Amino acid sequence: MFKINNKEQHWNGRRADVPLSIKDKQNLALLGMKIPQKTSDLPHFLRAIEQRKIDSFKDLMGFFPCTSCHKQALNNIAPDKYFFESAPPRCFRLPFDFNDDDKLGPWDILLSKDTIKDLQQLESSPDLIRKIIKKLGQISSGAWNKHELRRIAVRTSDKIHVHSIIPIYEIVLPDNGPKILWQVDYGFSIRSNLFAQQVKIWAVTTNIYRIEMVLKNLSIVHQVYTPKQRRWCTVKQKDDMILPMILGDEEDTEERLCSSRTDEELMMIHEMLVTNKFFPLSTNLYKSLVFGGLKFTFQVSKKEYEIINCPTSAIIIGRSVEYLGTGKTTCILYRQIASYLNSQDHNRNFYKGQIFITVSLPFRRKVKKDFNMMLESAVHAGKMMTMAQFYEYRKKKEKESASTSVMHEERDDEKDLNRIPDTFNHLQLTDEYFPLFITFDKFSKMLQGTFGINDHDLIVQKKLDADIIDPCIKNNSQRPSLNKSDEDYDIFKTRYWPSLCDYCKRKFECELVYSEFSIIKGTNPEVDFLSREEYRDISIKKYPVFCYNRDQIYDLFQQYEKMKVRKRDYDSMDRTLAIFRCAKKKALGSLNIHEVYIDECQDNHIVDLALILKVFDRANSIFLAGDIAQCIFKGSAFRFQDLRALMYQWELTRNQTKHHDSIVKLKQFDLNVNYRSHNGILQLAASVVDLIKRFFPDFIDHDLSREHAEIGGPKPIVDGKFNKNSFSTVKFGHSQIIIVRDDEAKSRLKKLIGEGALVMTVYDAKGMEFDVVILYNFFTDSLALRKWRVILSALKEISEGVQTFSHEKHYILSSELKHLYVAVTRAKQLLFICDEDTEYSMPIQKYWNHFGLIEIQNVDKRTLFTYAKESDSCEWDEQGKDFFEQRQYEQAVFCFEKSGNEERRRLANAYYLRQIAKKSINDSNDDTIKSNFIQAAIAFKECPRPSEAASCYQDVSMYEEAGDVYSEYDMFESAAHNYLKANKWNKAGDNFEKAEKYDDAALAYKDYKTAADFILKYRQKINDKTFQYVAYHVKEHYHTTAISCGGYEEAVEMYIRLIDNEEDISETLKFILYVCRIDILRETMSCITSSSTLKKYLIKSKELIMKYKLQSTRKFEEWNELIEEYNLYSAYLDKDVDKVHKCILFFKYRKRIATEFHAVNIWLQILPQLSGIQAKYQHRERLQYLLWMCELTFSLINNVDTENEYQIKKNFEDIFCIIERISQCLTLRIFELIKNADQRGRDIPDISSQICHMLASCQKSDCRNHHVIPTPSILYQRLEFIFFHYTVMMKFDVNVLEDNHLKNKQIIKEVRNLQEWWAERLVKIHIRYKSPQISCPEATCMILAKFPAYTRDRFIYFARKTWLIDFKYINNFEVMLKCVFVFQRLQDRQSINKISWEMSRLKILSHSRNLPIGFEYYKGHHKAIPIGNRLSSFFLYLYFNDVINAISNIKIFIQYAINNVQSVNLITSDAFDDLVSLIELPYL
Repeated sequence: MFKINNKEQHWNGRRADVPLSIKDKQNLALLGMKIPQKTSDLPHFLRAIEQRKIDSFKDLMGFFPCTSCHKQALNNIAPDKYFFESAPPRCFRLPFDFNDDDKLGPWDILLSKDTIKDLQQLESSPDLIRKIIKKLGQISSGAWNKHELRRIAVRTSDKIHVHSIIPIYEIVLPDNGPKILWQVDYGFSIRSNLFAQQVKIWAVTTNIYRIEMVLKNLSIVHQVYTPKQRRWCTVKQKDDMILPMILGDEEDTEERLCSSRTDEELMMIHEMLVTNKFFPLSTNLYKSLVFGGLKFTFQVSKKEYEIINCPTSAIIIGRSVEYLGTGKTTCILYRQIASYLNSQDHNRNFYKGQIFITVSLPFRRKVKKDFNMMLESAVHAGKMMTMAQFYEYRKKKEKESASTSVMHEERDDEKDLNRIPDTFNHLQLTDEYFPLFITFDKFSKMLQGTFGINDHDLIVQKKLDADIIDPCIKNNSQRPSLNKSDEDYDIFKTRYWPSLCDYCKRKFECELVYSEFSIIKGTNPEVDFLSREEYRDISIKKYPVFCYNRDQIYDLFQQYEKMKVRKRDYDSMDRTLAIFRCAKKKALGSLNIHEVYIDECQDNHIVDLALILKVFDRANSIFLAGDIAQCIFKGSAFRFQDLRALMYQWELTRNQTKHHDSIVKLKQFDLNVNYRSHNGILQLAASVVDLIKRFFPDFIDHDLSREHAEIGGPKPIVDGKFNKNSFSTVKFGHSQIIIVRDDEAKSRLKKLIGEGALVMTVYDAKGMEFDVVILYNFFTDSLALRKWRVILSALKEISEGVQTFSHEKHYILSSELKHLYVAVTRAKQLLFICDEDTEYSMPIQKYWNHFGLIEIQNVDKRTLFTYAKESDSCEWDEQGKDFFEQRQYEQAVFCFEKSGNEERRRLANAYYLRQIAKKSINDSNDDTIKSNFIQAAIAFKECPRPSEAASCYQDVSMYEEAGDVYSEYDMFESAAHNYLKANKWNKAGDNFEKAEKYDDAALAYKDYKTAADFILKYRQKINDKTFQYVAYHVKEHYHTTAISCGGYEEAVEMYIRLIDNEEDISETLKFILYVCRIDILRETMSCITSSSTLKKYLIKSKELIMKYKLQSTRKFEEWNELIEEYNLYSAYLDKDVDKVHKCILFFKYRKRIATEFHAVNIWLQILPQLSGIQAKYQHRERLQYLLWMCELTFSLINNVDTENEYQIKKNFEDIFCIIERISQCLTLRIFELIKNADQRGRDIPDISSQICHMLASCQKSDCRNHHVIPTPSILYQRLEFIFFHYTVMMKFDVNVLEDNHLKNKQIIKEVRNLQEWWAERLVKIHIRYKSPQISCPEATCMILAKFPAYTRDRFIYFARKTWLIDFKYINNFEVMLKCVFVFQRLQDRQSINKISWEMSRLKILSHSRNLPIGFEYYKGHHKAIPIGNRLSSFFLYLYFNDVINAISNIKIFIQYAINNVQSVNLITSDAFDDLVSLIELPYL
């Protein structure tokens, strides 16, 4: 305005002039100020200038758009005089909050819930909405007189002003448009972060009756305002602009004037001021309303706004759940959507990774639904479209709104969750899935998928002692059961608790014991569970329940874990701990999770929350909300103190990881204002919390102040002498409920009252709200019984004589008080507490009455009739829908019966029956379980819900019935899969065909002809792999059937039909040749010759060979082998021995044992009968092939069941088809060949006869001896030939036949006879001593040295079993000499030792003269020893090179033998030859 030169002035004792410009002088004149004449006037002049500036700005405020600018201007002009706390910078802006771009005036406009509904009804008239919004904008501007907005509303009924306390204004839109009812009120303003005056819009409607009701209700509502609150609702006008008054930054704490109001009026006031939600007017709200938005963010309190804008992690504690409680979920949801949209505002391509986790599936669905609706409404605000596009959009919305009444079913939740991948891999869990809303159970499954943890990994706890683990566990293949956390306690109670009760001598409460188990296993995530010492040492203050019984509880815990492992079972904590172990070793990966929201965290175990923090250790923030007072989750030991410690450690670790040195300050917000119930009920609930704090101080959070409501209400009514007959004939409405303690009490009451009222347990009612609640027999049915008396110790006046509180005795009250809190906070308007047993309810009744919290009166039938309110069918139907979506199916059935909606009743009843069936799994027998599921399935079919019906059948393994359901409703693919499980292959194939799943159909058919017909019919629609796979199995079947049953023709035809490529041609030829092979085997083994069949198959083979030559130019080794096999069978028909011999060499060279076997068999079959020298050579070759066949055959038979002889079995399978059948045939075939070789061998003098003493000059025509000059070479050849022949004879191992149950007594007898004959011939002609002219001992030794070990062992075995069978006759020297001679020649010392042992047995003589034949005296005349001992001693002395003793012993033996020739059976020439051999033996 003017300038002062600040340069230093020099005064030389004279007055100096102050130089002023012309503009400065004009400014001073404008301000009405004189120019200072001396320097002493300057300080006063400057202060005056400053004041004039401030006054000028004050006058200017009338032209400023809002009070916040006014404050900011004053603060900038004179910061030393005017200081206002500026609003904190907003991290997130709610989508429908006031925005600077809205261009509204200084007044906040708040639209009531009813007003929003009014505007939504007008969304089809955008022009009218635009006019209404324009009027609201004029109200916001403050120019009310200018636009004539302050017309006082009057009630038409009496034409008088009834709103003299706080005026209500009305604006009437032209052309008979709707009226806008509004008033000035006060509240928290987000724009200024202060409490200020606001405008509330109560209605925008043309409905006269509704306007009257609003005005009437407001006239009552305004009377509860205090004088100060009424002043805040009035305005002061200055000029034409009316500005809102700033009321400061402190919340209004004055109580309303409710004392003179009736109960009905208080409930109406509570609904108008508290449960009613107000929505701030903004451009976004307007645009979204035009486009059909359904969900918007309402006005929040200052504390809620602070939570929403909290930039760091935080814990939110409140006393109530749902949106109409203390606002925990509201804050969580609003912060999430604000943060999400804020990220979109900065970068449209950026998606903030947000995850919302809760335990309850219905709650998760509700939060997700609200988020998506708000998000959709926010998106509408940014739409730009033409009118044509708008009307098209409106049509689409109308179609969608037609389906909004459909109930949300379980399958919808399952489908929604199953859509989300079971992994956190960023390649699968892409941006489209975010924001992610999941249950903790789904979260665990996703981590299991991420870390590769299967259900078996969750069973055995590593830390269990070895003696606890049952050793049979490892081999138990039973599939583990997957338990959800909410089912853990029910399973524990039914499966384990009865056994644990027997194990424990003391009687403990099941629920409390299970809660204690969660302390042992669920409080320290770093270990699987606490050791006994660690459990003993935990704080009694923190966990006082079993402080004196911890060893017994730990014993129960160990027993429980042992039983659980035996059953291959696990609980939710096992799963969490197993995942936590993996999470410590492996990070989540590259998936970016920015924010995590956990609601109802008190329903989790601490280890669950520790897992979330561990997994999301890189998240920007984590919000947790809950209420410990509502923690009635069975088995929970949750404490917010533990959660705070866990969060603190998490933040500390993160700071250390990020190398931050800042102090960790954990944010905690407490919400204590309840928006659901009135203060009459809340004061009672707060008293219950006070009792928990008093008796169980560590079980609840102390920092949270008492919960309260803005409006009072009727006190709860208590009747300690209630008569249950009062319920009879009383009909309650849809929002009036009776809450009982447990299921047993519910069943009793339902039998009494029938359809009179809804009845729920405390646990089932958690999370729900009702206008009227009757808490019936809570104390009478309580487990605490007389322990409730300890409550009186909290009252000094009547505490005398009351038992002192003890944790050990009264621990049950911790759970009972929490149940009581949940029960009383279900009521919104009226609460009745009625008990029949005065003794149990009296203590708490006295406690409440002492503080004036209740009204004690008799609740009789008249009283109940007074408060009972009938509901119409729509209300019952809507309540039933709520119950249904909360999975409270029993109550839903009740409501739908009341509403008359039969369709919904049937559906709810079906779900209820399935719920019963699932519960019966843990405590019922198999027949009951099956019956329950069948009933549920039938009910689902009637609805109809085919998927659910089929699911019920599947739960009891009735897969065919499940398939029938699916098939009936044309769900063919699902039907087919169930038929597969039921082994109904044809049904499965038919349904796959109907579903056009041709590959699956082809694989389903197990009737091979049907399968073959199908793949040929749909060849063009079936994958090549599938075709080849099915064709392979069809051919395998026909192959096996043909071999076992003889259906060769059908099999060959099927092979030919299924030819699809060159490989199939080769395979078909291979099979036909296989059939030829079997046919030849049949002919050779059964001696039935019929070449017609073989010729037919060889013709087909030739056709295939020609076809292959035409289609392919490739040559490969297998094909060449098939051609050669074809040539072999052709040679068999032609009896071409030479060609067969060439085939033998061909296959032998290529090591094709199977085909070589058949070639050899054919050669032996068609081998002609020769004579002379040719016969001898032919016989040798025959013996070689026969030996090979025997070796192969008997090794196959002997090793059929030997796993390690894989190659032998493979060869056998290649040669034959079915082992059990072919073994008999093969045995007969080999037997015939052996007999033939035996006969041929006997006709050959070289091996069957001795050398004639006339040698080659013998002229006798009938001499059967071998006429040959016995040169060493000739003798060697003779010996080699006979030994080879004998080897072949012995290869027919009768012991193998007996061991493998192939007993044929006739064959075994004949084989043993011929083997004995050749053994005798071998000894008599070739091994026994002969004259030097016809024998060569050196050649004999050489051949014996080459004797195959198998043949040698079989010869020795045969000698023992055949000749020594008569060894008990000591005086049979012929047998003795033969055996000893053979054993000596074969160097079988073991057998000689056995003879020596037998010959060493002494015999006691009854008289010295009674010496038996074959014995001599031993050391006197009273004992005798066999003379054969001399023979065995002879050989023993020879082994030790003691020739002299050997000769002396054999001399005595020979002398005795000569003297007793007849007595010792030395009457044959062979026996004398053996005796002579002994004489010469020492000199050989």
